[in-house]
This record gives sequence, structure tokens and C-alpha cells, in this order.
Amino acid sequence: QNCSGLRTCGHCLEQPGCGWCNDPSNTGRGHCIEGSSRGPMKLVGMHNNEMILDTSLCPKEKNYEWSFIQCPACQCNGHSTCINNNVCEQCKNLTTGKQCQDCMPGYYGDPTNGGQCTACTCSGHANICHMHTGKCFCTTKGIKGDQCQL
Repeated sequence: QNCSGLRTCGHCLEQPGCGWCNDPSNTGRGHCIEGSSRGPMKLVGMHNNEMILDTSLCPKEKNYEWSFIQCPACQCNGHSTCINNNVCEQCKNLTTGKQCQDCMPGYYGDPTNGGQCTACTCSGHANICHMHTGKCFCTTKGIKGDQCQL
């Protein structure tokens, strides 16, 4: 089981044997790691894949919070705090969406779990681009290319 590549709590907890360590910012940022209902686990021994509890991977004393069954209420991908526990107050860092999970028009990237949004580069021939890839939607007749450069 490899949990570390999962970037959101929702995707993390869908996988058996994965848990979410919510960071103290309470904005929905965190990391997905192997674990159980008791807490995060680490591998010991190379041959029999034995797992042991290791709470230092998600230290409660530093205000990290372990989730195994249900995600923390505030899920704003690190771009907003919450009002009423679960409503993203104001998406920052050029993000938008109910959970600040998308880039604003004119920007692209993967803002999940604190990721960045970058301005579209369209050579002055488009205002918007694909929200994930950055491929421009060229508006000038005869202009083409991923960045409207042809």
C-alpha cells in the first residue's frame, strides 16, 4: 500500500490502510500515510512487512490530527480557513471552488493540498487556458498552439 501519493483527505481515506494527518493550520492541508484506526503505522523489517504504530508521524502534541474514518470538517486545500467548521471562508492564492480546489480563470495548476496556480501564458491571444494543463484557448483567428504562439 502506498498512501503518500494521495493529495486529498477524501482520496486518502477511500484507500484501505491509509489515514490522513491534518496539519495544524486547519485549512485542509495534510498528508496521507499508512495507518489504522489507532494511528499512523510504519514498516519495520524488510522481509515480513510488519507494521507498527508510530504516533511521531502525526504528532498530536504539535496539533496534528489523525483521521482514519472521516476527514476533518475543514477541507480548503490550504488556501482558506473555515467558517461554521466546514465552509471555506475566502479562497486565496488564485484558487476558487467549494474547497478551493480549482484555479481561478486565467490561471492553471493543481491547488489541492497547498499546490500552486500559475498564470496562463497565451501570448496575448487568449484570456483563459485549461485549468489543469495550461493549454490556451486561443481567440485570435489563425493563431494556434498550446500557448497561442503559432
